[in-house]
Amino acid sequence: MQDLDQLIQEIHRLDKAYRSGNPEVTDKQFDALWNTVKNLDPNNDIFKSPMGGNKLPSLNNYSFEKWFNSLEPNTDFVVQPKIDGCAVALVYKYNQLVGAYTRKGKDVLDAMKTISNIPQSISNTFGFDNEIVIRGELYGKGLAPSTSQRLAAGHLRKRCPTGEGLQFCAFQIIDANLGTEFKALDQLMQWKFEVCGHIAITENHLQSVKIIFNSWEDSRIFSKYPTDGIVVKINDHNYQIELDHNGTAPRWAIAVKEWWDDD
Repeated sequence: MQDLDQLIQEIHRLDKAYRSGNPEVTDKQFDALWNTVKNLDPNNDIFKSPMGGNKLPSLNNYSFEKWFNSLEPNTDFVVQPKIDGCAVALVYKYNQLVGAYTRKGKDVLDAMKTISNIPQSISNTFGFDNEIVIRGELYGKGLAPSTSQRLAAGHLRKRCPTGEGLQFCAFQIIDANLGTEFKALDQLMQWKFEVCGHIAITENHLQSVKIIFNSWEDSRIFSKYPTDGIVVKINDHNYQIELDHNGTAPRWAIAVKEWWDDD
């Protein structure tokens, strides 16, 4: 078992290095380690998630240009604010809100039911399965990022939470292929979720993202939210599926908190 423990520690170390922008192995080599652990212990905690297989991943945070240059040419993007709060997954079964989990798997359904802008039920008329999982961020309205995060985390710890001062922004329908990210966000809005702004990038991709990042940095966009960067996602869902994840982080999205001009 010691060998397995060492493999898991190595996966965590390599994943951290990858997300910090200093990959030590290729994706193929990392996936080989991942599959070795899966063959040795398919029920290991490293593969578990609170939603029974759905992912609530963290995001890579390194040079956007390095990530951009690894993609197919003319890849279209969706850009959103990176809101500083607490990541939460909402679970709907047969259209009713029945579960809510943090990134660590804590059940926070009672706390999330107090958030006024979360639909308690949705109208599932678009061919989805009976269970729908929606990823988003619980945040403090009109607050600084660090204050927003503390308020959201405190709310989720309370025995009798009220939801005062907090809202939920939906970002993703997990494991749902609607063709594009833009269609998924439109579906969330049809279900009456708050979607905190999104911008399509369909031309001059690298320069356009840089302009959006500079606009965010100058507080000219996304300024009404507590943000610590922007998130860039590949718009095409089939390409997202092809790229998949590297350990706990998706290869099809990246958080941009500062801009590196790569040589």
